[in-house]
Amino acid sequence: MKLTHRSTVAAGFIGYFTQAITINFAPLLFITFQKQYALTLTRISGLIAVCFCAQIGVDALAARFSDRFHPRIATVCAHLFAAIGIAGLGIFPRFLPPYLGLLLAVFLSGAGSGFIEVMISPIVEACPTKRKSAVMSLLHSFYCWGQAGVALLSTLYFITVGVENWTLLACLWAIIPLTGGLLFCFVPLYPLGGEGENK
Repeated sequence: MKLTHRSTVAAGFIGYFTQAITINFAPLLFITFQKQYALTLTRISGLIAVCFCAQIGVDALAARFSDRFHPRIATVCAHLFAAIGIAGLGIFPRFLPPYLGLLLAVFLSGAGSGFIEVMISPIVEACPTKRKSAVMSLLHSFYCWGQAGVALLSTLYFITVGVENWTLLACLWAIIPLTGGLLFCFVPLYPLGGEGENK
């Protein structure tokens, strides 16, 4: 099957859905974290701050040095960071002090999200699509769709399977960034202002 610019756009949609998972999944579990790991509200606030600072920090650095990053490698790494961070919510606290494990997970999620935010939009914009403004609008709407999807599907999982089994859900959500990262290993990338592939 030949991959075209449509494959690149579809991978970009997955990237924005991934960003929604990294930002919105952990907050659904804050009460669970509080009960399971005896976290104070201050420590819960720390998780929010670390995720936010990681995202904004990577945004700032990546925007400044984006011309030094190979777009394919950077985008694949962004999805990998996000996948490890999302799955790490359920895995890291088993092998590290629980709060440290959660901090590491949300830091990686935030870093992946920040990288995705900087890299995906220019990649999709460079694709030779006929209705570029419509495609870009649809791309950015995937964060909203992802936000709603994460909330609805996670809630359905908690009701049917049980919130006590949330660690499995974290690993399931990590499949989406892994899929996006795998796609970005192969989809064609186009330089801004050109039609050729940027390998």
